[in-house]
Amino acid sequence: MKKNTASQAVGAQLVSATDGSAVTSGTTTVYVTGDAGTQAAGSVGSGACTHEGNGYWTYAPAQAETNYDLVAFTFVNTAAVNATVQIYTSFPQTGDNYARLGAPAGASVSADVAAVKSDTAATLTDTAEIGAAGAGLTALATQASMDVVDGIVDNILIDTAEIGAAGAGLTALGDTRIANLDATVSSRLASASYTAPDNANIALIVADTNELQIDWANGGRLDLILDARASQASLDVVDGIVDSILVDTAVIGAAGAGLTGVALSTAGNEAAADALLARSIIGGANGGRDVKDALKALRNRVEIVAGTMTIYEADDTTAAWTAAVTTTAGDPLSSIDPA
Repeated sequence: MKKNTASQAVGAQLVSATDGSAVTSGTTTVYVTGDAGTQAAGSVGSGACTHEGNGYWTYAPAQAETNYDLVAFTFVNTAAVNATVQIYTSFPQTGDNYARLGAPAGASVSADVAAVKSDTAATLTDTAEIGAAGAGLTALATQASMDVVDGIVDNILIDTAEIGAAGAGLTALGDTRIANLDATVSSRLASASYTAPDNANIALIVADTNELQIDWANGGRLDLILDARASQASLDVVDGIVDSILVDTAVIGAAGAGLTGVALSTAGNEAAADALLARSIIGGANGGRDVKDALKALRNRVEIVAGTMTIYEADDTTAAWTAAVTTTAGDPLSSIDPA
């Protein structure tokens, strides 16, 4: 803008007096001060200013308002902090006339500029890493996921190495466990507190085992109970009894070799047999679900009525115990009544 020439627009940025945000609305009026004279509202439109955007306001002064060496335009809005723009129209400019914008933040303005350049370069680097549409961020997230997967794979490889080729590691572990079990059994058998099984009890077990085998082969009561879908509890009882029989049968050995040298006592054998029948199938105690009750389901009357299976005593009249039974259409089995 030159003195005594056609005027050009001047502008200023207005910020809110409360929070520093850009002032974009309301009425902004410019006041003109020429060569330190009396300040007055602008002559064009009474100093009305135009908002150009983002808080930037402009005013196109009359030529007469620029006919000074120094002209100050003060922009006023009730919501904003006043802003003054000073223009030297033709006065020779020297360093003393430059308005100081403030002391440098660093050692000098040059140092501040260098710091800004460094920050700008870092920003450009980060922007390049982010990439178009955040592609760089996607890659970063993928890398984090891959790191997690890599850690899991490393653990799998360690476990696989311990297992070894063709499960050799597992075989070695099993061999160790078997060796430990064998040593424990040997130690128990050699203990002074170990008592060999009573021959009479073993004889009873052998007889029961033979009877079970015959019944099974002939489609006897055990087979019928299974066909009637007896409760799992009943099957568990039978399974426990069979397991015990197998253990004792192994002690008897081939051709009764385990019985050699064992003295027989009728009274003692009978007492032992009765004690065995009263022994809990869970082990460690007597009573409850004992061996005698479990065997009743194989030899005595069994009846199924309205979803309940009743196992009777040897008289086939007195109920011994019951179990819930689930049946399906087409499977009308309701009782087993032995002669």
